[in-house]
Amino acid sequence: MFHSQISDIFLYEDNSTMISKLLQEMSQREFLQVEQKEGGTQLKLIISFKGGGQAMLKPMRFPRTQVFKLGL
Repeated sequence: MFHSQISDIFLYEDNSTMISKLLQEMSQREFLQVEQKEGGTQLKLIISFKGGGQAMLKPMRFPRTQVFKLGL
């Protein structure tokens, strides 16, 4: 259902309940494997579920100009 609501303009509408339903479904499935997608400048994880299916998780989007200072 999530994929059917994707359009050329937006990934999902602001008032959509689909994200909470999608996250609920993912939280109840067993993970088989989690791997980091190579390339790019930001963290992306590929999650493989028991019984088939995959999801890509990109926790947060930052502009390329964003700089983080580590408090070491």
